[in-house]
Order: sequence, then structure tokens, then C-alpha cells
Amino acid sequence: MIQFFLIFNQMGQTRFAKYYTFQHAKERATLEGEVTRLYMGRREDECSVFEHRNYRCVYKLVNNLVYMIATDLESRENVLSLMSFIDAFVETLEMYFSKLTELDVMFNLEKVHYIMDEMILNGTVYETNKDTITRQLALMKIHPVKEKEK
Repeated sequence: MIQFFLIFNQMGQTRFAKYYTFQHAKERATLEGEVTRLYMGRREDECSVFEHRNYRCVYKLVNNLVYMIATDLESRENVLSLMSFIDAFVETLEMYFSKLTELDVMFNLEKVHYIMDEMILNGTVYETNKDTITRQLALMKIHPVKEKEK
């Protein structure tokens, strides 16, 4: 089961966080700080998986943003499938925002949360088809009301 999903920049500032198990805000901040410091201490030639506390963290760097997903150590989740999920998530964001930047994530958090909720259900990967997810976003899009001509 997926425990949390983070997006942070190269300076370690969290831009998006989604937790699938309850943790107090103070514990979340501590955990985010620890995993970002562990990421920043890694060399480029090291693998994209590390263990911290009771978590197995898998990450990928795309467009100066780090996408990290964590599971239990006892979880049977395949690390390669988690990497593939990160790829599908990033591709879906790029499909929706056309050119994905850190500002797109920061100023459209509700859309990023919605995309994540469409892809993960209760800590389990549910949907990875990019077209299905973006179609749901298009259906939810609110169109401005046109004023009646006088």
C-alpha cells in the first residue's frame, strides 16, 4: 500500500504532498524534511530507491521536480511498477498542463490533487490511462457563464 506521495523541488521545498495514512502535521513536516535531505545527499549514480524508517521510497527527477512515492517495507509493491506509475502521473500532468513547470504544480494544486485522486484510490494504484483521466478533468472543467446580449 502506498503511504505517501511527494513532489518537491531541488532545494527541498515541498510543492505537493498526499498521505494515505494518518499522520500529525508535525510528523509530516519532519518526515518530509528527512526524506528530502536523504534525497539531496544521494549521488546521481545511486539507484532511485532507498529505505527510511518503515518506508521504501522510490523517486524520479523530472523538470527540476522530484516525484517520490513511498510504501511500507513489508509491502509487496513492485519498485518498477511504482517508477512506471510516476512516469504515468508526470505524463498525465504534462498532457493537462502542456508544459509542466513548478509553478503549474504550485498554482493548480486542486487539479494535481484531482489527478492524483483519479489515479490512486485508498493507497492503491487504480487508473493509469492518461486519456481517461484527462477526459474526467475535461468533464469537471467549469466554463464561464456568458452574459446575455441586450
